[in-house]
Amino acid sequence: MPFLSVIVPIYNAEKYLRECLDSIVNQTYKDYEIILVNDGSTDKSPQICRKYEEKYHNVMVVNKENGGLVSARKAGLAKAKGEYIGWVDADDCVVPDMFEKMCNEAEHTNADIVICDMWSWSGDKLTPMEQAIPTGGVYTGQKLVDEFYSHMLYAGTFYSFGILPAQFNKIIRSPIIRKNLEKVDDNISIGEDAACTYFCMLDAESVSYLKGEFLYKYRANLSSMCFQWKEEKVTSASILLNYFYTRLDEYDLPSFKEQFWYYFVCIYTNVYFEYGIYAYASHSKVQFVQKEIKLKRNTKRAFAQEMQNGTLHLPWDRKLLLEAVLFRQKAKQMPALLMLKMRCFLMFAYRRWPR
Repeated sequence: MPFLSVIVPIYNAEKYLRECLDSIVNQTYKDYEIILVNDGSTDKSPQICRKYEEKYHNVMVVNKENGGLVSARKAGLAKAKGEYIGWVDADDCVVPDMFEKMCNEAEHTNADIVICDMWSWSGDKLTPMEQAIPTGGVYTGQKLVDEFYSHMLYAGTFYSFGILPAQFNKIIRSPIIRKNLEKVDDNISIGEDAACTYFCMLDAESVSYLKGEFLYKYRANLSSMCFQWKEEKVTSASILLNYFYTRLDEYDLPSFKEQFWYYFVCIYTNVYFEYGIYAYASHSKVQFVQKEIKLKRNTKRAFAQEMQNGTLHLPWDRKLLLEAVLFRQKAKQMPALLMLKMRCFLMFAYRRWPR
């Protein structure tokens, strides 16, 4: 049984797939298997996967009908035999000793989760992406609660994560990831990492953070983001926010619930901003999203109470938008729409002509 299983969900990724897979198969670490999940690709990705499976003894290909990222991850996990599970996105790369350093740390400390820092990668430019945790090392017991969980989801500035939600800069002990990934709805297409990784960390008895070890290269593609919109984003946001709130009751951590409300605001309002950016890109009328983000009664009631208590310190534009669209305050709707048009134009211009 390998110590590590590396799962690569793949959908129409032929442009960067060879570069990605070369970085994985040429690792200095050897006690690992690689599971390539072809999620119904219609390009040359399946043929590329097959060649790597034929060439490398530790590569396995799983072919399935297209079902989205979450379902592809579940399909790969179902085949995984490793004690720990790692992930790589099909257009990204890993540095040659990533899994050696992370697996050695897991073996040495017996940590349930090992986290590294990473690079945001665009052309020849590499920008560091660190966790907002002041020191590296192993977190366990009360130290894990006080210094890690206390600002894991929200670091105090809107919006910054304490621990980045990505799955691909972490290796996670198999039973923990299996428990939590299984609970994530296949229809979640935004926040799918957060829906899994934060609850994995809450279930961990120990987490090791390799601060300053930039071992993963995340390929940023900002210029294309403003042209993408699907109605499924609204449905996904609904499922994600209701799911997240429901699961909070499993953990007696008031500070984490407080952090969640900031994440809630970020996800909810981002749907409107993304729709507005898409409207500018497609020369359409900028307006509020017509399809409602449906919240369960208890989720909406709890958030309304937080707003009424005045404990949330939100950016004025996000607060205005919530008052207009979630709480349907008529007096706020025209100012909110004007704000939305202005902000989305600026965001569109930034993405269309990045520096």
